[in-house]
Amino acid sequence: MAKNSNRDNFTETTRRQLWERAGSRCSNPECKIGTSAPNRDSSDKSARIGHGAHITAASSDGPRYDKSLTSAQRKHYDNGIWCCYNCGHRIDSEFKTFTVEQLKQWKREAEQSIVMGLNKPYYTELEHKEETQKQIRTLLAPSGASTELLEETTQNILHSYT
Repeated sequence: MAKNSNRDNFTETTRRQLWERAGSRCSNPECKIGTSAPNRDSSDKSARIGHGAHITAASSDGPRYDKSLTSAQRKHYDNGIWCCYNCGHRIDSEFKTFTVEQLKQWKREAEQSIVMGLNKPYYTELEHKEETQKQIRTLLAPSGASTELLEETTQNILHSYT
C-alpha cells in the first residue's frame, strides 16, 4: 500500500516533542500506558509502541480533516497528540466519537499530569501499596489499634483504589 505523498507528516523533532511532553505515555486518559522501554536485545536502542497522531488529518482523505489549515499547521506540534498504537488506531477508526475538541482536551490533561508529577518519585503499583501501608500504620499506630485492625484498614483503603 503506497503512502499518500500529499500527507503533512510530523518532523522527527515534532514527534519527539509530542513523546517527551506526554511523558512517553499514551494521552488517552483511559489508557495512559507507557509507550517506550529499553530494548532487551540491544543496549543502545529502545522499543516504542507509541506514535504522534494527527488531531486533524495529515491529508484530505484522513479523519477529522480540516481544509482551513495550512500544511504547516497540519504538521505543527499543536495538531498532534501522543498515543499508543492501539489508541492511535482507534481514534482514527472512530473519528466521529473522538472529536478534535476531545483529543485536544486529552493532550492538555496528559501534559498537565506530567507537569504535576515533575520532581516527584514514580512508584510501581507494589511500591505504592507498600508506601500506603506504611503511612496508614504510622497514622493509626498512636491510637493503640491492634495489628489486625491496622491490616484490615490498610487492605480496605487499598481495595478502594482498585
